[in-house]
Amino acid sequence: MNDNKRSFWSTTAGVVTGVASVLTALVGLLTVSINLGWLGSKDDGSKRAATTGETTSSPSTTAFAATTTTPTGRTSSAAATSLTPLAGTPAQLTFDSLGGRDEQVTIRNNSAVSLTLRRPTIAGVDASQFTATDLTCGTRLDANRTCEVKVTFLATKAGTSSATLVLQPEGPPALEVQLRGSRLI
Repeated sequence: MNDNKRSFWSTTAGVVTGVASVLTALVGLLTVSINLGWLGSKDDGSKRAATTGETTSSPSTTAFAATTTTPTGRTSSAAATSLTPLAGTPAQLTFDSLGGRDEQVTIRNNSAVSLTLRRPTIAGVDASQFTATDLTCGTRLDANRTCEVKVTFLATKAGTSSATLVLQPEGPPALEVQLRGSRLI
């Protein structure tokens, strides 16, 4: 008796199932990578650092204990975590003299608790050359959620301007995004 049994994986249905599983895994990895800011940032300064000899640093991991208020009004503390509570994508905005004057920064709450946020501000020598507008953040950013801040380069003087977008949650360290803009005349 000739028993010609084939494995499921050698059938058309098996191959389609295998390919679909691989594609699903890749899409999941891409989604996680984008949400964590590993992919999709415009300029993290590494290209400039490589050509100018500058040193750059990536966001550090900082331990913190976040507090949250329950619906009954009680305050509770979450355990310390090794993740930086807020992350911004991109980590640096560069406004070219011929480019657009508005850019968006995606802010992500990497912590396991909601964070209370203050209004975004601009700090630094050329702070008056930039404005920050809260598009979707509001005063609270839930755990593992994102929101958007619009940064506008006003370009009222010739040359290069630099400043820092600061988003300060209550408690944990502030998120800082470096801003650079240039104007020809």
